[in-house]
Amino acid sequence: MDPAKLSDFFPLLEASIIVTERSSTSVTVEFRGELDTDNMAEVESVLSGLLPEKGDVFADLAGVTFLGSSGIRALVQVYNECETRGVRFHVRNPAPMSRRVLEISGLTEAFDVPPGPPAPEPRLVDVLFRART
Repeated sequence: MDPAKLSDFFPLLEASIIVTERSSTSVTVEFRGELDTDNMAEVESVLSGLLPEKGDVFADLAGVTFLGSSGIRALVQVYNECETRGVRFHVRNPAPMSRRVLEISGLTEAFDVPPGPPAPEPRLVDVLFRART
């Protein structure tokens, strides 16, 4: 028996990919839910099939609730395909967790992620905890 996933119990957590805008030079795709191992191939396939011959691809991550390493891999694969074709790849509206994953991965510049809000000031409890360790 396969281990259970959150999406087994909460179907709304499954991913969906929605094309919100498409022209001869631009495609905007909105992602919702989890980008992980379960849908990596679908993400790559859908985006690769939508690439314009020239122009821009915008991946809107506002609705992403989880961005795993496989989701990152899928985005990198699409980025590489865009580079090969001379198409620009942009990530827009990453949720705070997704933004942090992109920052840690060193992909914000490559993916043309616009600057987000400044990080929140550390809470006193966090400062005290760090001082004790």
